[in-house]
Parts: sequence; C-alpha cells; structure tokens
Amino acid sequence: LKGELQKIRTGRAHPGILDQVSVDYYGSLVPISQVANVTLLDARTISVQPWEKGMGAKIEKAIRESDLGLNPSAQGDLIRVPMPPLT
Repeated sequence: LKGELQKIRTGRAHPGILDQVSVDYYGSLVPISQVANVTLLDARTISVQPWEKGMGAKIEKAIRESDLGLNPSAQGDLIRVPMPPLT
C-alpha cells in the first residue's frame, strides 16, 4: 500500500515517485536511484542525473514507459521530469 501511495501525484514533485521505475543496467533491472542521482530542481520538476553517460537514454525510456504518465526530456547529461498539472 505504501508503494502504491507514493505514485499518487499531488501537483508537487517528489523524488520518491520514481522509486518503482526500474532500468536495464547491463542485463539486470535496477531502480533508478542505483544508477542516477534523483533530486528536485523546483516544486514541479524532478532532476535525474545518470552516473554513466550511456544510461541517459535508458533512464528516459524507462520513465516514459512507466505507468506514471510522466514525459521526461533530456538536456545533455541531465534529464528533467516535469510534473503535469492536476486536472
């Protein structure tokens, strides 16, 4: 239940929303927090900075394909994940 409640979007960004997203890292699925630094840029944007240069595209694809409804955008080594406004 706790894991499912972390997926709820409240209009503010929270780095914990990406805890359940897994990335293919050399053949095994690992959480994003083990291959990148996940922080907040502002109240509505999550920043994901991979530790390895080749992981950026894989992380972006994993976030986009998750069932969270997020649309990340890459800017160099930094991946920005804006939180959509509530309807």
